[in-house]
Amino acid sequence: MAITATETLSERITRELVESIVLGRYRPGELLPTEDELCQQFGVSRPVVREAAKALSMLGMIRSRQGRGTEVLAYESWNELAPEILRARRDLDLAEDFLVDLLVVRRTVEVEAAALAAEHATPADLGAMARFLEEGEEAGDDVEAFARVDVDFHDAILAATGNRPLRSLLRMIEPTLLAARIASLTSRPDSTRRSLREHRAIYRAINAGSPDDAKEAMATHLSWTANLSPDQLAGRGRRS
Repeated sequence: MAITATETLSERITRELVESIVLGRYRPGELLPTEDELCQQFGVSRPVVREAAKALSMLGMIRSRQGRGTEVLAYESWNELAPEILRARRDLDLAEDFLVDLLVVRRTVEVEAAALAAEHATPADLGAMARFLEEGEEAGDDVEAFARVDVDFHDAILAATGNRPLRSLLRMIEPTLLAARIASLTSRPDSTRRSLREHRAIYRAINAGSPDDAKEAMATHLSWTANLSPDQLAGRGRRS
């Protein structure tokens, strides 16, 4: 792959190695090529390879052991919420299962959050949501711009709950949520328009002070995003 205008050499090596591991070219328990072999493979210096290895280690994908080489770690060790791993899954068309699992997490939190927002939203909270609806209109079919506004709209709902730990919990994974929204919006025709209609329905319910309607609107929105019925999405994860 060619290096992008804003991507450093070490970032390119990191991206390509992450993709290779996600694809299973290097499986858990196997060793990566040696430092010298990676230098030759990518045509870069040792400091570049070491920087990439450090990044992979921070993602929980590899572990270096003195005298034993660099081992690829089991999937359970990976930081699945890292944008780098999600981006690799998206670019390789392998993100669907993870995105649905992430939506299960979001649905567990955000459906109840919508109800709380309907009970506690202040005029300032409602104004913020309305502003993000307008920005969503302005973004149109620009997926990346709309995804940013989408994340902001949902964050405004969490802010309206008045529950600071709840908002902080979702903000911890905000880069992952943004990458996930870009992947989801890119994969469906007219996705930004449909998502905006769903946002309006959520806003109307919160503005009306109706917790039940807010929960229903949010559940419908997140279920459509996953292309599953609410019942199917609620049952996701019960694997035999």
